[in-house]
Amino acid sequence: MKKIALFLAFVMMLCTSGQVFAHYHHNEYSHNKKPCSQIQNQGGFKGNSDVSNMTVAKAKTLKDDTYVSLKGNILSKTGDEKYLFQDKTGTIEIEIDDDNWRGVEVGPNDTVIIEGEVDKDWNKVSIDVNSIKLAK
Repeated sequence: MKKIALFLAFVMMLCTSGQVFAHYHHNEYSHNKKPCSQIQNQGGFKGNSDVSNMTVAKAKTLKDDTYVSLKGNILSKTGDEKYLFQDKTGTIEIEIDDDNWRGVEVGPNDTVIIEGEVDKDWNKVSIDVNSIKLAK
């Protein structure tokens, strides 16, 4: 029971450390601090996703684990969490984990932007997709 109490105290200290230290550093840290409950909901970079230079053909030549962003269409489902993706330069197999769809529903006629990493095996190249969104 003492270990649980110590752990909870430690977590609470981490959540409030910015506010505690801000008092000792003349509010140096307090101006942008948010409660720990809001940290999970923070977003990331919002800007132009330049996918104009990246193509399926180019992605196939990149090293394993290279980050890519591609614009095109998902033509069909080829297996469990596996799909065939196409842009103007060719097709490539992509893998989208069920939890990475985040409510997006698409068909073969919908243009999408996928972001993920190149996955190179011995004899094939695919894209492990981290996010998908409808193109505007």
